[in-house]
Amino acid sequence: MAPGSKPPNPADADPPTYLPTRRAESAAAIELGPDKRPPALREAPPVSDTAATPTTTIDDEHVLAARRLRDFSFAQVILLVLQTVLGMRVNLFVQVPADDQGKGLLSSFGNAMSKGPAEIAAHAGFGLLVFINACLLVVFSLTVRGVSDKLVSVLGWLAIAGAAASGASFLNATPDTSSTNNASFVMALLTMVAVACYAWNLFAIAKANTEPAPETGAQAETQAGPEVETDDDAEQA
Repeated sequence: MAPGSKPPNPADADPPTYLPTRRAESAAAIELGPDKRPPALREAPPVSDTAATPTTTIDDEHVLAARRLRDFSFAQVILLVLQTVLGMRVNLFVQVPADDQGKGLLSSFGNAMSKGPAEIAAHAGFGLLVFINACLLVVFSLTVRGVSDKLVSVLGWLAIAGAAASGASFLNATPDTSSTNNASFVMALLTMVAVACYAWNLFAIAKANTEPAPETGAQAETQAGPEVETDDDAEQA
């Protein structure tokens, strides 16, 4: 310090500048809000669980229901074909036991399942499996959109129920009479009706899958494109 000079006044000195710390930047960023924070302090938006999880639409549920009805209808057709073959063998080559005759429909069916012969027991067992599958098909048809699928599924169930009653009547009747012949004919006829019903299910579902889906209003406008203003429209405006 030079002689005669005044000592420096601390109040006249420039205020010290401090480098901002990381904590000060974070506090400033919080005050500015999430949209105005510096890029280094911005956090990635959380990923929503709903965006990553695929959602099931009504169309997807209809496709699953149609596939289920198609698969069970195809299995029913195969079972009915096997049932027809067994019924032909029983009618031509198997003698119905005398104990099964004249005891009522349910008793005749129970004796056929428990006492045989083996061909009659297999025929009755396949008939029970076909009837259970027909009940499932009626339930599954209620989950699809087609009205015809519902109608033919119910008609197929009625045909199988009638064929089962005719089969029990065949066992209960006296062999080689008109009653057995009529019961055998009705049973075969109703089985063919049931096959036709479930074959219709396969055809209707395949046709529905090949037809294009109806377009919504937004899709139609997108395909049509934006309207172009002509000279006549400009003059009218």
